[in-house]
Amino acid sequence: MNHVSLIGRLAGDPCLRYTAKGTAVTGFVLAVERLLQPDDQADRAVEFIKVVTFGKVGEACSGHLYKGRRVAVEGSLRTARWQGEDGRVRQRVEVVARLVEFLDGKRKNDQGNEENEAAG
Repeated sequence: MNHVSLIGRLAGDPCLRYTAKGTAVTGFVLAVERLLQPDDQADRAVEFIKVVTFGKVGEACSGHLYKGRRVAVEGSLRTARWQGEDGRVRQRVEVVARLVEFLDGKRKNDQGNEENEAAG
């Protein structure tokens, strides 16, 4: 079984692109706290995890997420492989998200009013 559930904050703004067939692909990095000792709440570290979303979920993430926004992500792990400019094969593990839930409030505009957002 390959299932991942994470809650964290975006480490930067999401990046939207489209495939040659027109499918939306949005990527972002999620900062997730991890306890270093299972019974010690004070000893924590942060993991930075690459998340990729596709289609309507990707478009919603691109339109409503921003650096610092708190989200819950459900999906699966995937190893992405590519060849770098130096000819060496590179790889990284990333989460392919099926569901992204926006957990904190709406973003405020310059006048202090909340902007309308649709649920992801």
